[in-house]
Amino acid sequence: MVKNFHFLNMLKQLLILAGTVAGTELYAADWSGWRDNTGSGRVIWGNGFENRTANPFRLGCYSIEPHSGLNGGGALCLTRHKPEDYFFQEITLENVAPGELYQLRLHVRGENLSQWKIMSFAGLEFKGDKDKWISGSYIGGEVEQEDFRRYTLDFTIPANAKKTNMVLFMSRGVTGKLFFDDVEVVSRGSQFTAIPLKPSTALTIRPDEKDFRFQIDPAAPAEAEAIVSVTQNGKTSDIRLGLDRRKQLTGKWPQLSPGPVDVEINVINAAGRLRLGATRFAFQKARRSPLPAGSCLIDDRGRAVVNGKPFMPVGVFTDRIDREMLRRLRDNGFNCLISYSSLQRSGEAETRRQLDLMQQYGIKAIFSLKDQPDNVTSWQIREWEGASGGLAVAVKAVSSLRNHPALLAWYICDEAVRLHVPAIQKMREVIAAADPYHPTYSLTNMWANFPYYGLTGDIAGVDPYPVKAKGKTQSIEEVTTALQAASLSSQPIWITLQAFNRGIYSERPWNAAALDRTRAPSREEMRAMCLLSVIYGAKGFLFYSYMDAAQRYEAARPGSSAAELQKLYHCAGELKRLEPFILEAESRAVPQSGPVNPTIHCRYFRLPTGEVRIVIVADNATPGKAVFRFNGTGKLISRFGLTHPLPDGSYEFSSARIDSDILESVPADDGRPAGN
Repeated sequence: MVKNFHFLNMLKQLLILAGTVAGTELYAADWSGWRDNTGSGRVIWGNGFENRTANPFRLGCYSIEPHSGLNGGGALCLTRHKPEDYFFQEITLENVAPGELYQLRLHVRGENLSQWKIMSFAGLEFKGDKDKWISGSYIGGEVEQEDFRRYTLDFTIPANAKKTNMVLFMSRGVTGKLFFDDVEVVSRGSQFTAIPLKPSTALTIRPDEKDFRFQIDPAAPAEAEAIVSVTQNGKTSDIRLGLDRRKQLTGKWPQLSPGPVDVEINVINAAGRLRLGATRFAFQKARRSPLPAGSCLIDDRGRAVVNGKPFMPVGVFTDRIDREMLRRLRDNGFNCLISYSSLQRSGEAETRRQLDLMQQYGIKAIFSLKDQPDNVTSWQIREWEGASGGLAVAVKAVSSLRNHPALLAWYICDEAVRLHVPAIQKMREVIAAADPYHPTYSLTNMWANFPYYGLTGDIAGVDPYPVKAKGKTQSIEEVTTALQAASLSSQPIWITLQAFNRGIYSERPWNAAALDRTRAPSREEMRAMCLLSVIYGAKGFLFYSYMDAAQRYEAARPGSSAAELQKLYHCAGELKRLEPFILEAESRAVPQSGPVNPTIHCRYFRLPTGEVRIVIVADNATPGKAVFRFNGTGKLISRFGLTHPLPDGSYEFSSARIDSDILESVPADDGRPAGN
């Protein structure tokens, strides 16, 4: 009997290691004898410095300053008035071990620094018995006086170290202020996550859905494979799958009944018997029933589909709503918004009244629950309509409002640090269980962490804000960088675009002098950011923010808001003109003919009717030109006059600044000459 047991166990291992046809069910995987590298990538310590009452740095020279960090959030400020002062505090790191590779990640900027070209500002110090200093590892560089710069430092811990301390400091003799934001220490090994692509919405397996698809981190090694473990009602089916060239895995669900389904995806190196990453999700198998009115599902092309029709979000961020605002948005091409006050503390009646008002004006709600994950922000609503606790309140709100016709999606992450991803993923799961008919949307300004951030929502969001102070060569290349990073998760992307002057966030009360020290994007820059997002595949477009353009500008400089709002209206109008092409057209990148200008980008869109649009963007303020050849398009008309036909049939785009153009196909008998 014992011999038979060992034989069966060995046979089971051979089945798992030898591989099976996709969709074949196996015995439960046995990980005995495998090396586990899945703890790699975990956050050892992290802080985004949003909560002033929870400052881990207790010395008086450290303070948490709101509106001083990345994108207007909080930051840790280290202040020194006298050059002879030299104080700093150590933060002891827990759960670290000698021999493992770690990385310190942080963003730093300066203000009124007496010396700012090169300095040291962060590091690790290792101590042995009796707190004796062993060694240190430090990082420094050129500190910008206005803009944050990201720094990283890889380190290992000496074998004889008993304590590892992180230090944030200012070089000796320097006075002024240093600001630190999004400081993290992470384990550097493998954390090859799996992002659900199918099912695409609310972690819900539809009744007729037979297949699943996951995006594995594209950085996974070529020999990587995966074992998908599907558990329901105590029964587990293990399915071993290879990865395709995109590092995606596709398989078939085992027989499932309606209800909860737990899924674990282990990325493996079978030959080395090594687990490279483990991702767990709580899915739901849906019962067969008609789609409710107002449902929003993500289709296999990454489009939002509302009531059976493709929908392209064009919206704004705001902190409150009123009739005049909704009328302006409706009349100028917008169809949705995110209000930070979506969930009213007073209860369901007032929350529902806001949604009713939006419905009257045809504006959809991307409903904000971003403060409800535990330990993420200090604005969590903990009591609401009889529910207690952040997640319980979120579930109560979702259950109460999920059938409202104004609802488009749930907004559950707003620039949270990597440390908070597990908490946001948990909220994603409980929201999906409560509402299987609306997606979750998650936004980050730390796109270097994709595809990991894809765990937090059905729709990925990034918010590059590239336009900064006057007097510098401007570039919107950051928009491309953010979108390319987000694309690593292969999810639909709804981008947030800059529609504000950073001076709004530098001083209180709002004032004209602060606005004059920097600037907002011009109309051409804002349009170029929109069209660059179209080129790189965004399916939704949000502007941050209406409250800046309409309210804060007006408070700082009376009479200025009208011009800022016109920029928003112009961009929304151009996006609406392109909507059929973004949602329905086949598209491809267009290479340049002749010398390549890397600052100019181009994409071709063609509808089934044959109608064509070609979008071209210059992402840099340096004057430049590029030549493109388009085959089979017929006559093309330049919308903004920056592209002209050449005698050989090609087209030349030229720009003296950040700008954009759209070429539109027209009938051959159209009286206008090509390019005009």
